[in-house]
Parts: sequence; C-alpha cells; structure tokens
Amino acid sequence: CIIGNKPAPTIGAGSFVFPNVIICLAATIGKNCIIGSQSMVGHYSSLGDNCWLKPGVMIVGKSRVGDNCILNVRSTIINQAQIADNVEILGFAQVRKNINDPGRYGGIPLKKFKD
Repeated sequence: CIIGNKPAPTIGAGSFVFPNVIICLAATIGKNCIIGSQSMVGHYSSLGDNCWLKPGVMIVGKSRVGDNCILNVRSTIINQAQIADNVEILGFAQVRKNINDPGRYGGIPLKKFKD
C-alpha cells in the first residue's frame, strides 16, 4: 500500500516489497532491498541500498537507515534517527537516537552488542 503520491515514494531497482507493506509519502527505498510484510516506511524516511527489513519493522519520523543494514522483526526506528551503514538492529529493539558506528544493536534502551 502506498500512501500519498505528491511527492511520490521511490523504490530502487532490484528491491522487493512483500504484501501488506505501507510505504508513505516521499519515502525512499534504495536498490536491492527486501521489505518484509507488515512493515512500514514512514513519510520522508529513507532506506539505503542492500537493506533487509524483516516482518513488522517500522521506520517513522524522517528517519534514515544507511546501506547494508538488517532490521530484524518488529524493530522500530523513531525520532528522526540516523543509522550508519552496516548496522544490524535485533528483534523488538527501539532506536530513538543516532547510531554512528557499524555493529549489532538491540534492546530497550538500545545497547551495542560485541561482535
């Protein structure tokens, strides 16, 4: 489901969007991404290239996800958070602040896990 058409959302070449996904006004999805069902990419949010959103992920509030990121099931990105490249967000985690370093993050509040 695409909500809004001016400015229209963009989906990069080679990306696959499963059924029951919401892509909102002016959202940008990079190349070669996989967007799992029941996910949402909110207004003016952007997703880099080669990202994988597993089912139930929500990205809202003009947030930005870098390239080569994995957002696991039911993780949430809010408050205009900016996520660096090569980051994995573990399931059910909530990102409220910027993530500047690559790695694995999870929990509420969000913590970085050792590689």
